[in-house]
Amino acid sequence: MKDISCRRSSWRCLAGLVAMLAVASASAQVPTQLPPLSSPVPGTIPQQAPTAEQLQMLQQLPESERQALMQSLGISGGTQPGQTSSGTPLQQAAPVAVPVSPPEQPTGPPTLAAGSTVIVKLRLPRANGDVSLDTQRRVQAGAGSSNVDEELGELQQLARLEGGQVDPEIERLFQQRVQRNAQLGFLLGASTYVLDHQGRLTFPGVATLALAGLTENQAARRIEAEPSLRPLTAEVMLLPLERFGVDALEPFGYDLFRDLALTFFPATDVPVPADYTLGPGDEVRVQLFGKRNESYNFTVTREGEINFPDTGPVGVAGLSFGELRDLIQERVTEQMIGVSASVTMGQVRTIRVFVLGDVERPGSYVVTGLSTMMNALFVGGGVSESGSLRNVQLKRGGRTIQTLDVYDLLLRGDSRRDARLQSNDVLFVPPRGATVAIGGEVQRPAIYELAGEKSLDQIVALAGGMTATAFAATARIERVDLTGGRSVRTVDLDDSTGRKAAVRNGDRVTIDPLPDDVLTDHVTLAGHVQRPGPFEWRPGMRLTDLIRSVNDLKPDADRRYVLIERQSDRTGPIQVFSADLAAALKAPGGTDDPMLQNLDTATVFDLGSGRTAVMGPLLRQLRLQAAFGNPAREVEIGGMVHAPGTYPLEEGMRVSDLIRAGGDLNESAYGLSAEITRYEVESGTRRVIDLREVDLAAVLAGDPNADLTLAPFDQISIRQVSQWRRKGSVVIQGEVQFPGSYTIEPGEKLGSV
Repeated sequence: MKDISCRRSSWRCLAGLVAMLAVASASAQVPTQLPPLSSPVPGTIPQQAPTAEQLQMLQQLPESERQALMQSLGISGGTQPGQTSSGTPLQQAAPVAVPVSPPEQPTGPPTLAAGSTVIVKLRLPRANGDVSLDTQRRVQAGAGSSNVDEELGELQQLARLEGGQVDPEIERLFQQRVQRNAQLGFLLGASTYVLDHQGRLTFPGVATLALAGLTENQAARRIEAEPSLRPLTAEVMLLPLERFGVDALEPFGYDLFRDLALTFFPATDVPVPADYTLGPGDEVRVQLFGKRNESYNFTVTREGEINFPDTGPVGVAGLSFGELRDLIQERVTEQMIGVSASVTMGQVRTIRVFVLGDVERPGSYVVTGLSTMMNALFVGGGVSESGSLRNVQLKRGGRTIQTLDVYDLLLRGDSRRDARLQSNDVLFVPPRGATVAIGGEVQRPAIYELAGEKSLDQIVALAGGMTATAFAATARIERVDLTGGRSVRTVDLDDSTGRKAAVRNGDRVTIDPLPDDVLTDHVTLAGHVQRPGPFEWRPGMRLTDLIRSVNDLKPDADRRYVLIERQSDRTGPIQVFSADLAAALKAPGGTDDPMLQNLDTATVFDLGSGRTAVMGPLLRQLRLQAAFGNPAREVEIGGMVHAPGTYPLEEGMRVSDLIRAGGDLNESAYGLSAEITRYEVESGTRRVIDLREVDLAAVLAGDPNADLTLAPFDQISIRQVSQWRRKGSVVIQGEVQFPGSYTIEPGEKLGSV
């Protein structure tokens, strides 16, 4: 059994030798200098050289086995046992440092999660020609008709006017899902969505999709694959998740201790205050002058005395520096006639204090005798965020002799309670107490620790008070109730009762800013003007009081069509009408100069850049106000006008008014007649089209009988003069008197040319 055990041990030893030889072989082939075994490279595993016992076993192997083993390890046959291929003894072979690769961090695009904020851009596929977004919206909206063929024909006509072509897939979708398209029309464009707590995104009234865990591209493909959203194309952009509001607040005061140096340097060149208490190790310097001119340096002994010449030992331990000075001066005056003394402090002693509790680096520290409680906190790395800033305790002899509220120093600069330390003092920081978070329109939004504060006005005072833009009437207090849920209470900080509202641990207070549109008694001037913005409104104010002259406009402003939006209150329906500014400026106060009401908005357009940016959102609001029996108030003009498009239908609006809204006729317009397409509901069951001819020449001449009153959804088409852009020319070359290019008339023959 013993022999078997020895053989097993030998085999284990030989196995270790094989590994060592492999290491030695590898090290002999590495040209660089490897670090010594006593100082391995960080992040590496050092390998030990073979032991003497392992080398002895290698030498005891038969020559053939030994050579085969060494050859299998890549060691040359001429190598002696116990040496590498380079002749280096194996006992002295340098250790091999095997790098340890750090774990790979997962990389890749970010994924969506519950609560993620994303921007989703939905659009329709393009056909061969570009069809404007307004036209595509008309496809999706379905124009409110149940007659698919008529609406599709209207769409094709609009597409032809724009020089494009309707996508066949859109036609199929229009025919199959007219009702659903009315909902999809509101989804076109870019909108912001927030995933719910289950990571789902909801398109109101259309679909709810689970997108958590998907990348931006995967989420876009998932949206496009939803049957109820076909054939829309999607783009998804994940916004970075950032905390905001009360959730983004940090505890107040702890940044005071950030970025501290690891070494505390005591102040040695500051004056010693009169209340400094002397103890063993302090140095006292006495200068005698008068009949005697001598200097002495005394060190307070362990017994608390100094040995003053000619007067004997003087007990000074426990005395303040001011008391010591008076004592020595009194003794010198009494015992040395004609001699006076000047007493100063030399090197102050060092003391050992303990900084414990919720600090960054608790422990025992040696500081100067001039150190205070705040100095010791800095030595200990500062208070951790779990520690209290309102109840820092100084313990001496097992009793708390002083408490420090760091808020007094931070908020009021009051250091009266920052007591000086003595040897073996304990500075203890207990856990943080009750807290209240306050955010919004205050000077210092943060999480504050309470120390006797019980009312809301005291919390606002801790935060430095409210800003000038605070809306104090709707301050909110969020609170964890007894059932574990959160409740909200709204208080008015302008009222004394609201200011005295009680707060408790865990409350979150939010003070909102004043609304952006909180202005009252004002009108707004917008668009292509020199000075846009709000202006004072007064009773009897007219448009020319807001726009006094053409100098208030920018170049190329449309003076014939100024759009005025009116809203009786901030949530009521919108009314729209227009004014002819050019006529109003000619006769201020006349019938063309409309009266303005409070909160009106007047918009001046640019003749060159179009009107879609303003008209689009306004028309969407008007469509939202539409209901059964009250259709959306909009009309459309197309063809040969400067600004074709859809416009709000004003009360009593006529053909001439819509032409003025469209920027008037351009130079190629056919001025004799125009066509109105009118939609009417017949017998309450079906919608039919009525085409009417308009005597455009009479309208332009001011004939009220020809100037028809418009109805919702009317469309005016202004034709182009026949062959307006048609130009014929021929080039004559050769043996003629005047070769060149010549314009020809229809029917002209070669002879006349």
